[in-house]
Amino acid sequence: MLSETKYFFFLSDILNKKVKRSDGSTIGRVVDVSVSSAPLKVYPEVVFLIVSTGLIGKRVKISISTLEPFELPIGHLFLKSDPDEIGVEEFTEPTNGISLLKETFLDKQILDTSGCKVVRVNDLHLLKEKNYIWVVHVDIGFRGIVRRLGWLQMLDTLMEWVFSYKPQERFVSWKYVSGLPQKDDRRTDSLAFSPSYHCLTNLNPADMADILSDTNRDERIAMFNLLDINMAADALPELPAKIQKELIESLERKKRLEVILQMPDNKIADLLNYLGPRRADEIARQLPPEKRDKIKGLLLHPEQTAGALMTTQYLSLNKDLTVEEAFTKAKESIANSPDLHFYYLYIMDGEQNLVGVMTIRKLLVSPPEKKLSEIMTSKMVKIKPLTRQHRIKDMVKKYNFSALPVVDAQNKLKGIILLKDILKNNVMG
Repeated sequence: MLSETKYFFFLSDILNKKVKRSDGSTIGRVVDVSVSSAPLKVYPEVVFLIVSTGLIGKRVKISISTLEPFELPIGHLFLKSDPDEIGVEEFTEPTNGISLLKETFLDKQILDTSGCKVVRVNDLHLLKEKNYIWVVHVDIGFRGIVRRLGWLQMLDTLMEWVFSYKPQERFVSWKYVSGLPQKDDRRTDSLAFSPSYHCLTNLNPADMADILSDTNRDERIAMFNLLDINMAADALPELPAKIQKELIESLERKKRLEVILQMPDNKIADLLNYLGPRRADEIARQLPPEKRDKIKGLLLHPEQTAGALMTTQYLSLNKDLTVEEAFTKAKESIANSPDLHFYYLYIMDGEQNLVGVMTIRKLLVSPPEKKLSEIMTSKMVKIKPLTRQHRIKDMVKKYNFSALPVVDAQNKLKGIILLKDILKNNVMG
């Protein structure tokens, strides 16, 4: 049995250690550790050592309970009795609820659900407590790599001598560890973990995009396929064009359409440009006619122009509405189209010409009986669809607007350009 002493040690401390019989003869070397995770336990429990006997790669599993007490530093591991008496079994493959720590996690990427970021597993931190060993932390720091190379003492001595500084450990608690899914593998394993997506539901889409960018292709596709529609639609436009194409084509046809329908029109237009004519035409035919016409209009504008950068997700109101009526109308429009940008409200006449603009703040502080035509700003900075992006940059710098309206020759509002899209497309230079 194990020592009663409670202490921490690392997976690397026990790997490659010799396991010996009570008479001192060697059974083999530790090549991995198997763990079991009961549904109600926070930390997985180490249950077996996987030992290579050296006989044509034969591996056996040895129960932790059969070991003689050991403490740090770990040397050889001894069985408390003859292996024939305790039943050393040949090891084949892990069964349900059992995972191999080295094979599953070491040098692999995992999701840190506390910080919602992808990190690399450099070592695993174990806790020996009474007759049990638990996996409690993942080591994601540089010290984990150096420890496995056997250079840790030399590194610490050198750092303290040269810089009077000892590098700190960097751990992620096992409670916040989630394995990354693999392509075409939707199986949820108690230890290999389908990701814990509770932290991702409220994640900023840009952060979600960073996580997707930091994973390899198969992991990225598998994770994206497991996201809900709204998160997938929000994160996709934040990714580089090549990855957007890769991910949208990985989706089943139904989900692909659902994701695209949740995206702003200008982002759909950008995506269709990335996909190429054949795939873009296939997707466009699946869109509702009104949305398809808007997107086709956006696709007609040359690159590096206002028309190619604008979005049609704006809120417009008739100039003859009272403030009270405008509130009601605005609430209905936002409820029906949650992606509308409404920091600025665009005021139209009966012929749908753009005649004014106002902020939502102005609407909030105005008397409810006032008409919008009485409180709107009629002097506006407007741009044309063919305005070049360097000109847009100059106007944004000069006037410090969060959005600019794009109108055609007849003063019809075609869309708006958002400051965030200007920045994202490097228009600010």
